[in-house]
Amino acid sequence: MTDSQAVATRDAQAPARNGTPQSVLDVFSSESFKRQVAAALPAHISADSMMRIALTEVRMNPDLQKCTVPSFMGALLKAAQAGLRPGMFGEGFLIPRYSKKTRSMEAQFQPGYMGLAQLAYRSGEVSDIVAEAVYRGDHFTYQLGSDPRIEHVPDMEGERRDEDVMAFYAVVRLRNGGKLMKVMRRPDVDAIRDRFAPTNKGGVVVGPWTSDYAAMGAKTVLIQALKLAPKESERLAAALQADSDALFNDRVAAGVAETPREPSDLADRVADRIGADSTPDPDVDPETGEVVDGFLDDDEIPFGES
Repeated sequence: MTDSQAVATRDAQAPARNGTPQSVLDVFSSESFKRQVAAALPAHISADSMMRIALTEVRMNPDLQKCTVPSFMGALLKAAQAGLRPGMFGEGFLIPRYSKKTRSMEAQFQPGYMGLAQLAYRSGEVSDIVAEAVYRGDHFTYQLGSDPRIEHVPDMEGERRDEDVMAFYAVVRLRNGGKLMKVMRRPDVDAIRDRFAPTNKGGVVVGPWTSDYAAMGAKTVLIQALKLAPKESERLAAALQADSDALFNDRVAAGVAETPREPSDLADRVADRIGADSTPDPDVDPETGEVVDGFLDDDEIPFGES
């Protein structure tokens, strides 16, 4: 780890060859790309801060260094456009995925629970959000019908392990006085995870679902609750749709978006700027960058999982 960090630091400080990033580490010395990130970020996040945070993610996960430059730049721009910092308090993740057909790693940005919650708050329509996991031993009841409500009293002396999670729920209070509520059993959440989460060649789920299971489950049920928001809540809808399309994969997984939107030209614009070919492989979703039929090699599992 120490040697990898030293190499990352040395290469990140070196100028990109001919001004064009040739590797993921070269991206951090590209002033042109830094200006693009700065233009996409909200006022409360500086470009320098965003680049430092992203470099830390690359240092912690060497597989990101193996990703194609266009995919990494596109993923980082998506994070910037959403105003979410990868690796910071669960706001989002930069995930390397391996395409078996092209034998190349592709980077993708995936918002986390805190990131989705932030987008909902920024819409101006949401006043409060509660999304929690229910563990074995907790007192938990919920009521549907004309007066829906949830009662959850955690067992403070019980284990809070991922394997002890029984269910997830979310309650969203809108500024207009409305309340959205959703409860999901663990098997239902796991079915979404198993359908959409990245896996290795053995079919084992990897990525944030393994390192942040409770948070990812909370995000899944929160998306379902936000799906119930009034149709006229345009700002909330905009937060969900996120012009950057950062939330697309999770919105499809939870049923918020039923049909794909037109493919984003973000990857094309990035490729044009660095002189690379961004034409997606047939196994890569053109909208999200997700490798559909590819698998991670056992020695190329993100987040250091094994």
